[in-house]
Amino acid sequence: TCWNLTGGSQTPLQYNNNALRANYWSWSSGTTAYAASPIFDISALTNPAIEFYWSHLYSSSYPNDRLVLQISDDGGATWDDLWDKSGANFNSNDGAGNTTPGSYKTTGYIDISAYTGNIKFRFYFYSGYGPDVFIDKVSILDLPSCMFPSALTASNLTNTTADLAWVESFGATVWDV
Repeated sequence: TCWNLTGGSQTPLQYNNNALRANYWSWSSGTTAYAASPIFDISALTNPAIEFYWSHLYSSSYPNDRLVLQISDDGGATWDDLWDKSGANFNSNDGAGNTTPGSYKTTGYIDISAYTGNIKFRFYFYSGYGPDVFIDKVSILDLPSCMFPSALTASNLTNTTADLAWVESFGATVWDV
């Protein structure tokens, strides 16, 4: 089943055969667009999450660009915001240009365990007449119950001690070392 690209005053388009592009650079300020997924049954997932990759250059000359990921568990009658970027926070810092993506940045895992059964999600695009935004590699995942940390480092190594540091993944508050 395909994505539904209706509902806004503009339509996002495919980019390079694999990504989605909202052409903010040529849309008027205040223009909106949507990209809604088909329905997914997540009832078999224990720890469901969504992850996607995005690319956008923030411009202080056009600070009103916005991208929101929304989710619905009632077939699209109502939507909850899961992830929202605008203003200076809407900068992927990945080399994006006004009309070209950079290397893309991941959202990380966005927890959707509060939702069960059939869900759908959509992207809400709001153009402030700034640089284009790009979406790629959208995934619904079943995360393991114990996520591995990332960016693990060890320093101050001796024969009996070491200082460990890592980037926490998905909100753990207790660790087994």
